[in-house]
Amino acid sequence: MWLLLVLRAAEAQLPTARLYGLFPAGGQAGSRVEVEVAGADLDGAAAEPARLIASHPGIAAEPLMRPPRLTESEPQVAANRFIVSIGAEVAAGTYELRVQGRYGLSNPRPFMVGSRPEVRETEPNNQCDAATELTLEAVANGVLEGEGDVDVYRLALGAARTLIVCEARQIDSRAAPPLVLHDEQGAQLATATSGVYGRAILDVTPARPAIYHVAVHDAAYGGDGMLGYAYRLHATTGPYIDMVFPPAIPAGQSSRITLYGRNIGGKRAKGVRIGNHELEELSLELSPPDASVRFLQAVLEGATAAARASEPPAENSSPARPGTVRSSASPEQPHAGAAGQPPHPDSATEGPVPAAPDMDTQDVAGFSLPTAADMGGVLAWGERAGLPLELAPQALDGIDLLFRSQHGTTNPVRLFFAAAPLAQEREPNNQPARPQPLQVPCELVGTFSRADRDWYAFDANGGEALWIEVLSHRLGLPTDPLLVIHQVVRDDEGNEQALELAAVDDLDAHPDQADYCESKDPALLFVAPADGRYRLMLRDLTGNPAADPRHAYCLLIRQAEPDFSL
Repeated sequence: MWLLLVLRAAEAQLPTARLYGLFPAGGQAGSRVEVEVAGADLDGAAAEPARLIASHPGIAAEPLMRPPRLTESEPQVAANRFIVSIGAEVAAGTYELRVQGRYGLSNPRPFMVGSRPEVRETEPNNQCDAATELTLEAVANGVLEGEGDVDVYRLALGAARTLIVCEARQIDSRAAPPLVLHDEQGAQLATATSGVYGRAILDVTPARPAIYHVAVHDAAYGGDGMLGYAYRLHATTGPYIDMVFPPAIPAGQSSRITLYGRNIGGKRAKGVRIGNHELEELSLELSPPDASVRFLQAVLEGATAAARASEPPAENSSPARPGTVRSSASPEQPHAGAAGQPPHPDSATEGPVPAAPDMDTQDVAGFSLPTAADMGGVLAWGERAGLPLELAPQALDGIDLLFRSQHGTTNPVRLFFAAAPLAQEREPNNQPARPQPLQVPCELVGTFSRADRDWYAFDANGGEALWIEVLSHRLGLPTDPLLVIHQVVRDDEGNEQALELAAVDDLDAHPDQADYCESKDPALLFVAPADGRYRLMLRDLTGNPAADPRHAYCLLIRQAEPDFSL
């Protein structure tokens, strides 16, 4: 008995640093922001205060110093408060902040960087007569601090189409805030819910210029006092991208994509609606970065700014930009630039611009991460361990696109890169007797329409191992794909029959993923039992009852081989 107690006591663990929230959860590039963090076991060491570490080298933080108290002779470190400096070169996008202290590195929390000026809500602002002032093209950072908290903003609008956007899930907030628009007399004019995307958008065209009020609260009137119910609110008359299709393009090849959004200056996208709002569409020909370039998220985001190519560029040569674009928009939106040449991505012309720092795009097999000195110590753990960190072309993820026009700059949208030949879904393929043929290995992009079933067919040799994977939920979409594999056989009379070999729902059904990955995407290591033809069926278990056009997916079929991703 005593031995058992001793063994159990030996299993005790040190506390784990936990970061529950931070506020504000973003800032304007080129500014300094006071950020408050909340969590557990975020204490600093006795001789050194806790540090706030960012995933981008252009974002730095230092502890906030408070004035000395009566018994103190000099300023002291303010608990859980930091001054975050955001470099003007930091591209718009979402990065990560972590706290490093006595008990190690905490979990990350998202931190959004944008180009708009930012303000904070001013409490109390629960009533219209105490509303926080919000101007067009500015971002308000708010937090629902307790149950029943309502934040009201005062906003002057003209007669132009205006989008009022509230983001919560995008910063890992627990809030699901609806938006309510009132006129000066308090009459309710419009509402919008966060829905399955965790983002509420009021799309309004005021009848006349006037003062309006926007109310924000959690759908369940929740709030925890731990910064867990933060949100970011902004109003704009500029362009906004709802989706891009296809969501993936071949790396290193010129490809045509279509942007769907509002106020983007494109033509009407007939029949493409989100709720009651018809979208605009704009087709572009995009030349993406070379396959040797990777834009990383999490701790490695921004390492590309200091990445070094393994070979220097040829003498007198100009380094390629991360991407170029040609537009096939309406004639009234011409591009600037020399004849036959795309505009420079930094010029004030229409077209998507990769939201990433300038970097060399030499045709190299990979590149090493910068040293700890280059990164300001962010990656010192890798250097101390002597890890030979190399990034191969196969590890390519994608780029963030910004669309710049005379009306402003859009929100970033992610465009992924395909590592295999890319195909697109061709309808009709909703019957097993009419599947779309595929040449393996391949990647395919398609969409889930309402109650849709998409059938595909491919040939495989007996014993051939194929990794089959669907990406949809991991693209940030509220989908739940189901993957079904059939073997096509014939009976003694030559009649075709289908034998179901596998039906996979969520990724965590895979034994290697069950403990650490939450995803509704299916994945399967498929070994063909015999030479012949196989059918694959995909459908969204949610059924997409609203016929949301954003419900896209990527299907990957490739030979199974060792692989990993950070």
